This record gives sequence, C-alpha cells and structure tokens, in this order.
Amino acid sequence: MECPLYYPIQSIRLHARRFTRRYAFPPHVQPFHQFYCVLAGQISQRVEIARHRLNTGQAVWIAPGLEREPRALSKSGEYLVIEFTAPWPELGSNTGTPCQLNAATLSDARALAGLQSVATDSQPASILFHHLCLQLLPAAWFSAAAPRPLSDEAPDTRDPDTARLDRIEQVLAANTGNPLRLEDIASLAGMSRSALGRLFMTHRGQSPCARFRELRLERARRLLARGERTVTEIAMETGFSSSQHFAGVFGRKYGRPPSDFLGRPE
Repeated sequence: MECPLYYPIQSIRLHARRFTRRYAFPPHVQPFHQFYCVLAGQISQRVEIARHRLNTGQAVWIAPGLEREPRALSKSGEYLVIEFTAPWPELGSNTGTPCQLNAATLSDARALAGLQSVATDSQPASILFHHLCLQLLPAAWFSAAAPRPLSDEAPDTRDPDTARLDRIEQVLAANTGNPLRLEDIASLAGMSRSALGRLFMTHRGQSPCARFRELRLERARRLLARGERTVTEIAMETGFSSSQHFAGVFGRKYGRPPSDFLGRPE
C-alpha cells in the first residue's frame, strides 16, 4: 500500500471487541481522539447530546474530553476503537460526525482489529491506520503536516554528513510519537542500518535509537513544562508504551520523575 513515511498522527492504541446484546458502556470521557468503528452488527453511540445509530461499516470520530456512551442495538457484533493524538484542530470541530467506510477502508479497519493480537502500538498498525485516514480525512491536512522529504535536498554548503544528520533528526523530531525501530529510521533516512549507525556514532557519539529516544524525552519535557496534559497523555504522545515505562526512562535521563516538571517552565 502507498503511504507517506511521515506519520502526523501520533501513538495509536487499538481495542477490538466482539459484543452481545448486553454490551452497554457507562458514560465516560477519554483524553485522546477516538475512531469508533462498527465492524459487524449495530451500535448506538452517544457523543454529548447527539446519539448516532452505527451500522456495519460506519464509524464516528470523537474528540478528547467529550462524554460518550455506546450500547448494543443488535444481538451480537464487533467494534474497533482506535485512540490517538492528531495535529489537526479541524478534526475536533467535526467530532461526533458519523462516516461511511467503503470497501477499502472497512478492509483496513478489519485488518487493524486483527493486529491487536500482535501489538496494539506496532508500526504496521500505525501505517495501516494512516492509510485508512488518508482515505477518510482531507489529503490537504497530511500535505500541510508533512516535512520536506529527505530526498528533496536544497543546496547546502555544510559538510554533507552534518547536513544529512540534521535532516534525519528533523524527521525523527516530527515522529516522536511513533515507536520507530532501527529499520524504520533507516527507511526514513534512505540508508542501510549499518551505514546509519556509523553516521550517528561518528558524529553524535550514540546510536540512532538512543538519539531518537533523547529527542522524544526532550519533547516530553517541553510538554510537561506547558502543564496542559497529564503525564499519561504525554507518555502516549511521545511513543511510550505506558506511563510507568515513560517515568522510568525519563527519571534516568533527568534525575527526577516527570511529575516534578509538570507546569514548571524553565
């Protein structure tokens, strides 16, 4: 499938469940965007005061902080919920609006449900969700968010290795919410893993993955200082699997827990 290597939607988490007639979730609020999709059956989904009847192949976007309350309208079925963060305020203004999936996007949604058993925040899941979103959301949003490709080099009088490293780090900084592996970083850079490793060790004194983790922690520290999100939200937004994992890595880097930096600009 064709999909840009830059992923503007940050960390995603999947929840795919089969349901029975008894399925009725109490009113609740989530701190992340949600894509709620019915894969089989029929569900009633209330978002604030609006209630929508969602049939097989229909979905609804739900912005953070809004109360939602789903319940079954059929004897059985299956649904998929994807939690994520996105850079587009326009997505929040359209919250609660149902959308109809076509054959391709419904196929993507069902494939995502199958990936849950493998890894809920895996790179294949991120790529697949972006592919789905590219078909459901305005393409202009992605074009506006994407950085200049590494191959589109402008004339640069600096040392070639320095210029290349700077461009690679720009792309890494734009992907701090994605759990990129060494092979993913090499793909973004258009280099082999061994060549990329030598480049970073020679000029940065650390591996590409160590530098990427450093960039994620630097971004997390800036987000903490703003005081606009919880530690858990920031952990997810910077690509960590849990707030506990984030706290451990952050503490080893800065000598204090993330909570000590909340709302404290330096």
